[in-house]
Amino acid sequence: TLTYTSFRVIKILKQDPPFMNLINSSELYGNNRFEGIVKDLLVELSKMLQFTYKLSLTEDRNYGSVNETTNQWTGMVKKIIDQKADIAAGAFSITASRSHVIDFTKPFLDQGVTMLVAKPKSLPPSIFQCFAPFTLNVWLLIAGSFIFTGVIFYATGYLSPFDLYGSAVHTIYSTNLGNSVWNIISSFLQQGHNKSPNALSGRIITGFWWLASCIIIATYTANLAAFLTIDRLNSAVDSIQKLATQNKIKYGTVQGSSVDNFFHKTGLSPYYEMAPYMANVPTTQQGVQKAKEGNYAFLWDAALLNYYKNIHCDVMTVGGEFHKDGYGLGLRKGSPYTQEFSVAILKLRQNGFIENRIKKW
Repeated sequence: TLTYTSFRVIKILKQDPPFMNLINSSELYGNNRFEGIVKDLLVELSKMLQFTYKLSLTEDRNYGSVNETTNQWTGMVKKIIDQKADIAAGAFSITASRSHVIDFTKPFLDQGVTMLVAKPKSLPPSIFQCFAPFTLNVWLLIAGSFIFTGVIFYATGYLSPFDLYGSAVHTIYSTNLGNSVWNIISSFLQQGHNKSPNALSGRIITGFWWLASCIIIATYTANLAAFLTIDRLNSAVDSIQKLATQNKIKYGTVQGSSVDNFFHKTGLSPYYEMAPYMANVPTTQQGVQKAKEGNYAFLWDAALLNYYKNIHCDVMTVGGEFHKDGYGLGLRKGSPYTQEFSVAILKLRQNGFIENRIKKW
């Protein structure tokens, strides 16, 4: 283990909970003003590699991208290039463009990009909710089957000599259309009926109707339980492909971020096709707020969005992850400390420290 006597200052250059959060308290000073996964990581690294550090935020609150007007880097990357900081830390994605101008450690977290959208509004309780498991068309077909089966049951009883010339009581029952329909409804509701048919044709029809009734009732019962106990949260878009092919829901990411750069520089479909239509936001918090308001899909790092969906009950993530990358610490190009930090991070990943910090925060 090396003792870094000249390595005195590490600046945290971006605030993004749960990785790095600034605590608003007048009673806290210095490094104690910060908390989060990366703060815990730095504390552990400082013990392993024996260095001191000082935490601060960038003025522009950017991770780092190339300004198209000045062709200069911004945010954390610029601070590292200008040697105004030794290390950039936070939810800092390792990208090819950034790796040309600064060094990265091995990633302490692997992740991808996903979508954050508002949860669909639940329908208010209704006395007609018991009819929800089936659509109106299905209910109409069931009602029609009562009449149709009742007519067939009546016709077979009327035409069959076994029912027609049976006992006087049974003859009246079999040849009455109203009683036949009532018999079908009673069987469907599992209440039985007054008289079983004597004819084989009537008994065959009755048997098939009993079987159909069991299937319909079993299907209704299963669907009713699901409707009464589970919120059916079906988003209008559930994949990046569906998002790209619609125009009702706006979408975007953090302006100037690695995700924004990916959409504008990639040649993969449908990402490059979505780039001209993106409505980006300045910060993660504004993107989450816009998603909560509805009709907006916030495209951002899955590690961060999983945190926000856990603290905001009115949003959810949908779709799988894409554009896989990792979070790492950024150092000056050619830094002699990159390898030592990388080895230490790999050790912390292997012994479960990183995973425990993620679960904590």
